[in-house]
Amino acid sequence: KISADALLLIGALVHLPHTEFPAVLESVCRALNDPGTLLITMKEGNGSVTEQDGRQFFLWQDKDLRKIFQSQNLETLEFFRQPSKIKPKDTWLGYVLKK
Repeated sequence: KISADALLLIGALVHLPHTEFPAVLESVCRALNDPGTLLITMKEGNGSVTEQDGRQFFLWQDKDLRKIFQSQNLETLEFFRQPSKIKPKDTWLGYVLKK
């Protein structure tokens, strides 16, 4: 079994549909030691967008992510919201979570 004290998911799960996100997050967190820390960033918005290059991004609201985190017993230690350095029209939601 692979385990880690901390995991960094910087934009790693933004391509997952909303319906698949909770199960994938739960699976990823199985590799996280208890206690462990997770840094995750997701794009803010509603629904999804498809970029010109064909990549699809699923967008989130803070309250919806927090519900999922809470349901998986992840405590939010820190939250930040920031514009993308690459595409200023995009906003990223960032969370430091504790298992």
